[in-house]
Amino acid sequence: MRDREAPLSSARPFLVLCAALFGEVSAGISYWWPAVQPGLNQWLGFSSAEAIALIATANSGSTLGVLGGLFHERFGSRCTAATGAIGLTLCFATISLLTKYSITSSFWLVVVLLLLMIMFSYMLYSSCLTMAVAVFPEKFRGRVVGLCSALYGASAGVFGSIQASFFPTLASTPGLLLFVAFFCFIPAVILLLSFPKEETFAVNEWQHQSPRPISYQSILSHPPPEDSVISTRLNYGYLIALCLVVTLQLSAVGEILNVSSTLQLTFACAVITCIAAFQLLPRKSTLRVFAQTEQEVQRESFQSFEEVALDPRYLYLGLGFLVLISGGGIALLVQASNIANSRFYQNMREWQPDIIAREVRVYVIIFSACNVTARLVVGSVMDFGNQPSERLMLKFNIMHTASLVIALALAAITVATSIQLYFAVGVIGLCHGAFFSSSPALTTLWFGVPSFPRNFAILGLFMAIGSASLASYIPALLMKHFGSWAEINDGEAFHHICVGPRCTMPTFALLASLNIFMYITGCFLKKHVKACAADKERIIDEPYTS
Repeated sequence: MRDREAPLSSARPFLVLCAALFGEVSAGISYWWPAVQPGLNQWLGFSSAEAIALIATANSGSTLGVLGGLFHERFGSRCTAATGAIGLTLCFATISLLTKYSITSSFWLVVVLLLLMIMFSYMLYSSCLTMAVAVFPEKFRGRVVGLCSALYGASAGVFGSIQASFFPTLASTPGLLLFVAFFCFIPAVILLLSFPKEETFAVNEWQHQSPRPISYQSILSHPPPEDSVISTRLNYGYLIALCLVVTLQLSAVGEILNVSSTLQLTFACAVITCIAAFQLLPRKSTLRVFAQTEQEVQRESFQSFEEVALDPRYLYLGLGFLVLISGGGIALLVQASNIANSRFYQNMREWQPDIIAREVRVYVIIFSACNVTARLVVGSVMDFGNQPSERLMLKFNIMHTASLVIALALAAITVATSIQLYFAVGVIGLCHGAFFSSSPALTTLWFGVPSFPRNFAILGLFMAIGSASLASYIPALLMKHFGSWAEINDGEAFHHICVGPRCTMPTFALLASLNIFMYITGCFLKKHVKACAADKERIIDEPYTS
């Protein structure tokens, strides 16, 4: 495969990269959420059960990440980036006002704002990554992805350090949130001023065998065929998948808060209705971030996200790899949050709140440091060629084996000391960073779609299913039936909370078993990956006929 390098000066690549890195720092604020939650608990009067529900919502909120990918595909990178930055600003500013005026009956409003914040974070992350990668030749793309992904992961540590230096006490929480809201607004201005127009992203071409390079005008000259109009309508299979995701996540929160089934169903129907309405919006089919040849554009440019995601071949691979592995990684992260939260309330009567807040900040900084290291290393060695690579599959299997060993090690860890918890959080940060840094290359390998927005949308869908089941619903059920429950006085009333190793051991054992099962399954699926690759090669090599 020959790589044609586009003239970098035409797209101002390094200015775009700097602006994208600044945007990634703002997008990664969602990882910083656990460090600010002790302040919210005190200012807004959240009970222990509500605090746990917020953490579960934050960590399993990747359901809305798929909406960011779809928004990206329809309206373009600049619009998506600016929308994400402005949305983060509004969310943090609203939460800052809630804390300043101590509006104690605002739990469900904070839940909605938290979900929106995660969605806007995904939008800003994916759009900045897309534009930064698009203006560099293929041989530099792995390093660019590693760098952008590292800054995204480092955001939690950056804001944790700012919080420790300038807003050290819980009393300064409103001012801290207002500062973060102002910081998130800066990328919106930089992104709109520095990023080139969408047309300039078509200059990078991944050539295979066709002698005719694609031009932006040739895309516009080929209107979509009549039957492709169906692809812009609601896809019922996709809607059913999202129904499952939303239902599982709401059921998990309901298990913690003992919310009535009627309220859960009403909220789920409202979310699903919004998703269905969003699907009917027109798509921006002329946006081709990684364009190839006219033959490729005719075959792929008007293929809908739903058609790709529901293709039986790729759906099989996606369900086999992405759902359980990504969901398992997120579930480990959720369990670390649950451990920290259990310690928080178990020692509420013995520790001062400011001391607990400092310990949570240490967790965030350790997680961020390990996360950044993994993102830099893995992103730098990943291949971004358009053809499947045995070397890439070997790297993935090595990562998979490492995650298996780590899951088994975490299953044996108790919550007796802070050192063990620091170690667990650091290891989870390594797994989390490695997966997210390699995910663009892996989705390109499995799905064969040369478009980052679509890849992120597909990844978001599978991650949502995995996180909803493994990170929310199953841990909530295991904690409810097998955990050791204690009564904690949070100042107003006694609440039941799951504490001790019995809350985490069943979930860790389940994740370890799933990792073993998926590693064995992955060995068998390698043959299927080769078959898909051979089929894709055959289609690409067929002569193009207009």
